[in-house]
Amino acid sequence: MLLLTGCSTSATSDNPSASQASPNDKKTSFEQVDQQEFELALSKLKVEKDEFDGNLNILPKFDKPTFTTVGKSRISIAASVAKTAEDSEWGFALSSAYFGEGWMFHDEINMKSDNGILNLKDVLEANRQVQNGGNVLEQGVRELELGEIQQFCKIIKSDQTEFRLRGLRGEVRGLTGTMGAESTIANRAVCVVYAGLIQGLEP
Repeated sequence: MLLLTGCSTSATSDNPSASQASPNDKKTSFEQVDQQEFELALSKLKVEKDEFDGNLNILPKFDKPTFTTVGKSRISIAASVAKTAEDSEWGFALSSAYFGEGWMFHDEINMKSDNGILNLKDVLEANRQVQNGGNVLEQGVRELELGEIQQFCKIIKSDQTEFRLRGLRGEVRGLTGTMGAESTIANRAVCVVYAGLIQGLEP
């Protein structure tokens, strides 16, 4: 799982305004989460604290991407939250992964469901390598602004969410799949936990 902590990107999106918001704005931007709901969501995730730099990460329990198979290739997206210090704000990021026969060089994540559309550009490359057998693995990360977090969490409330990884520089231009049950549960849990964290609940 790849995390983007304490980083500010110049990323752009085709979505509602994602300008910087005050802590009070954030608190009122999500439905209120009670302690029981928060703890239930947190139990579906894992909390990791780096003993050296103090970074605190909350992410899905699976250590490897939970892939959606598309033909001979596989794609995934997974949400996580993190903070770099006790007094810093919580950040929300999406990690993406692609495994296939040819390079995609993906730098865009697209999502849609009955609840709306989210298009995220400027996905940062986090890892790229050739695997045994000649297949390639690409991993990316994108930190989300407040409006993008709200839209992401709204989209995945639907019974079915489609997502696409897209790049225009490789042999593979894009792949679309349906988010699996395990990924959906984990991503929804991250949304609930994030809402609780910005309300002041403690992990």
